[in-house]
Amino acid sequence: MKKYFKHLAVLTAIVVGLAGFLAFKWSPGQSDGSIVVNCNMSPLSSRSMIGFLHSFNDTYPAQKLIDDVAPKTWRLGGNHLSANYRNSSLKSIRGRSITPILVFSDYYSSQKDGIDQLFPISAHLARYKELVAQAYGKYGNNAIYDIWNEPNHPSYWKGSEADFFNAFKVAHDVIRSLPGGDQALISGPSTAGLDKEYIQRFLTFCVNNNIKLDILSWHDFRNGDKLMQLKSDIQWAKDNWMKKYPSLGIKKVQLNEIIGPKDQYSPLVPLMYFNALEQSGADAACKGCWPNSKGVSNCNNNSLDGLINEAGQPRSIWWSYKYYNESTKGRLTSSSSSQDLIPFAYEAPDSSNEIRILLANYKNDLGAVNVSLRQLRTVPAFTAKNSIVVELYQIPDTEEDALSGPKLVSTKTVSIGSAASPSFSIPDLASNQVYLVKIK
Repeated sequence: MKKYFKHLAVLTAIVVGLAGFLAFKWSPGQSDGSIVVNCNMSPLSSRSMIGFLHSFNDTYPAQKLIDDVAPKTWRLGGNHLSANYRNSSLKSIRGRSITPILVFSDYYSSQKDGIDQLFPISAHLARYKELVAQAYGKYGNNAIYDIWNEPNHPSYWKGSEADFFNAFKVAHDVIRSLPGGDQALISGPSTAGLDKEYIQRFLTFCVNNNIKLDILSWHDFRNGDKLMQLKSDIQWAKDNWMKKYPSLGIKKVQLNEIIGPKDQYSPLVPLMYFNALEQSGADAACKGCWPNSKGVSNCNNNSLDGLINEAGQPRSIWWSYKYYNESTKGRLTSSSSSQDLIPFAYEAPDSSNEIRILLANYKNDLGAVNVSLRQLRTVPAFTAKNSIVVELYQIPDTEEDALSGPKLVSTKTVSIGSAASPSFSIPDLASNQVYLVKIK
């Protein structure tokens, strides 16, 4: 009988221990999810989707605030900017190996007090051609030439649709006629939204008039569930335009303005955009800029389109950009059980013994998310470890307020024994939130 009770005590201890283990593995909640990170493949550099619009000069913001998010493109022009300001910005951007996108319509409209005075362009054709030639003569093939901003929007184009198509051809022909112009990168039509009918007519005009369009571009300010359609929309554009019109020579798709005014400070929405852009094989995107709560435009207050405040302090959205940029340097392949749970897994560039997962959790509260680290022991820093430390941080949406850094939510030591592919659980992830997981 003593032997029986001894075995019963052992069994009870095992059950209690297992219950405790499962309590950590799976916390109660409305729903569950899972993430798989493949650690047995060499980390790869991923094409960053970070870009900006205006909002920059030689000395402000501080170089570190720019370098930590490492933009790949910067779209600028702006009739609110002086020529000297634009030129100094271009010099500084090129010094950082950032590709400038020149909004030529801004250069043109800045020649007069009001854009209405410049229409029809046919009445100012000589000046128009001269400015195109001057811009290309100055910057050559070191920039992308975005001929006009939102020609389907009445605030930016006062003529007819046919007038715009002809004006685009004039600029195209001037650039192509100059030395090296056959290799220039010309972008268009940069419409307000994915206006399929308008873009279709524009591309048909380009085909019929021997225009070589290097980059297909539009502006995209969707949010919520519509963001889940972005990947398929870009793929549709590739299938229906790039593939069907090979004579245009379209090499890239760029969304040269993303993120609308409602979401301009959100740390979550950019990550949803970046994920869709990466998965669809887009080439670049530039964050849009909008008025702040004081009515001052984030386009021209050197705020990185709202990523930092007036005192040069990062907002929560800046931290999302920073960690997304980190993830592009040593990306590990990862997958999620839901399209609403977006992981960017990577080996930390500033720590030789740390794996990080930047998590965007959209739409649903999650009781627990199980994270599986496949072949973790192939990573040198984890070969001999019997346990790992998991730190969970949140990047809360502080809107216009500054955020000094991600907020530590929990720290847990997880025993992994000799498992080649250990797993652990992250409890209680709230919807519409961004998290950072550090695995050490």
